[in-house]
Amino acid sequence: MLTPLKETLANLLQFWPFQLLLLATFLVLLYRWSSTSANASPPSPPNLPIIGNLHQVGLQIHRSLQTLSQRHGPLMLIHFGSTPVLVVSSAEAACEIMKTHNTTFANKPQIIFFKKFCYNFKDVSFAPYEARKSVPKSGKVMNLIQVFEKLVSIQSSKDPDEQNGEEEAAEEIGKKAAKWALPGL
Repeated sequence: MLTPLKETLANLLQFWPFQLLLLATFLVLLYRWSSTSANASPPSPPNLPIIGNLHQVGLQIHRSLQTLSQRHGPLMLIHFGSTPVLVVSSAEAACEIMKTHNTTFANKPQIIFFKKFCYNFKDVSFAPYEARKSVPKSGKVMNLIQVFEKLVSIQSSKDPDEQNGEEEAAEEIGKKAAKWALPGL
């Protein structure tokens, strides 16, 4: 016959996988709680695993974000699905962020369509910020404007003799501009 203490111990030993799972879950939650408190992320409303904070955003997005910002402050982090979005609702905070993190916001989104049709983001308008700052963009754009102005002036010329010679010059200028502006060709 087993004593009550031995019976209790035997019952606990029968459920050791469950207890181990419970302990592991507790330790993981404790680690996540301690790491998020050490992380310097802005305040955030509670979100759901798959949809994030989409359930808190109504048809009038600006009003929903205003209500959330009144509760959580002028700087908050929300999730649209799995994409984190930083919401800045004060002009002072927006100016400060744009001053300190301007290179982060200078890049355009890299969409597959533009990757295929804009020479792998190597053209003037879709190049990453790091590539654009090494080559002065204004110089390239000004040269393109001058080339196109020259082409337009040649096409609007009325004299047939003058137009024939200028068409050859325009064709040559067009080839040079294409080589210069479209390096992948």
